[in-house]
Amino acid sequence: MPVANTQLIKQLIFSKPMFNNLSKATRSWLVLYFFLLSFYALISFGLTATNLTLINTAWFETFQTMMWQMLFNNRPFLTTVFAITFLLLFLCYFQLLSLFKTARHVSVKQQVLIILFLSAPLLLSYNALSRDVFNYIFNSRMVLKYQVNPHLQTAIEFTHDPWMRFMHNIHTSAPYGYGWTGISLLPCFFGVNKFIITWLNFRLFSLLSLILLSLALTKTYRFLNDKEVPFFNWALLFLNPLILLEMISNSHNDLWLMLPAIVGINFLLKARSSKQKIVNIFLSLLFLTISIYIKLATLALTPIFFIMILLLIWPKKFQFGKKEQMLLPLIASVLMFLPLLTSRSQQFHPWYLSWSLVFIPLIKNKTWQVLLVAFSVTSLMRYLPWLLHNNYASEVLHQQRMITWSALVVTLIYLAGQFLFRKYQDAKTS
Repeated sequence: MPVANTQLIKQLIFSKPMFNNLSKATRSWLVLYFFLLSFYALISFGLTATNLTLINTAWFETFQTMMWQMLFNNRPFLTTVFAITFLLLFLCYFQLLSLFKTARHVSVKQQVLIILFLSAPLLLSYNALSRDVFNYIFNSRMVLKYQVNPHLQTAIEFTHDPWMRFMHNIHTSAPYGYGWTGISLLPCFFGVNKFIITWLNFRLFSLLSLILLSLALTKTYRFLNDKEVPFFNWALLFLNPLILLEMISNSHNDLWLMLPAIVGINFLLKARSSKQKIVNIFLSLLFLTISIYIKLATLALTPIFFIMILLLIWPKKFQFGKKEQMLLPLIASVLMFLPLLTSRSQQFHPWYLSWSLVFIPLIKNKTWQVLLVAFSVTSLMRYLPWLLHNNYASEVLHQQRMITWSALVVTLIYLAGQFLFRKYQDAKTS
């Protein structure tokens, strides 16, 4: 890494005015996390589609050929490298969580800087674990270039287009709602018909969704607790390797699904102390509708909105204190976990866990927090059978499900260990 870049990292992370509530050890682990994410960005090019050349220059073509030969054509080595990288990323994540337990609240400025810092290498990575972003790109291209409706027509009708050669699912219409199609026109439009610019725009767009979600959840936490979000709670979500890899590197659109839903909840929480209750209720339902039009998954949140609206309209009839109010994030998280059990999610796609995981900074129930974090580990490890076999045969899908649901065993072992440790501590002090 050039000296100038190294100096910039030191200025960002080791600057006391900016991170004066972080220990030197915490800042050091953040830097290590950055370098691990940079290493992931490097190896991600080992899975670049063989018919895709991102940059037509001699040095990049040499680099890409080397990565194909070293990783793509050696599946056992590829799988081992990715497995070790995943484990090291989670090691950094857990170490940072342990250090953040003693840190104070995280300011908005710190949130944005940390997200930008850790996302920077992933912006230059390849979407190694998913090709969904290519479908996002081409569906919006169908609207802007060909003036057709991607919900009624399919990509295979445009076989002459060079952007279609590395796509998957070309035989089906757009699987998402009109809300996402409308939103995705922005990064495509500013791509000025250049693939590499459009591809980078979608990554920047994913980064924007992560930052906006961070700001929205900070406000939600403030509404619920009358104080700022602690560093630990915030880091549970925004430093999670699954979230960083799936949302930035793989450029999935799921945070754009959850963002308007969280904003809608914020309007309902704001309505409690506002004289314009009807306006806030209308705005909350508007944002929920936008979310549902992006993906239908947030239909699962309608009971939460229904309950909160009843409490606002008839506060005397439906008594709901502070203690009961704190259950809402847990209920919302559980409700958004239920769609993962359907056959459509193949029990379940790793990035779908973000639907439930976004509520983790707000949840007080430690068992559910541990379970969600365990699922984030096993969901990322779920990719390993596919990396090894390079297909989705029934045996591979079975192995993926077994890895994913091992989170239940991991959670039980962790909770049992915590219980026994507390018993030992009590016996030692008595």
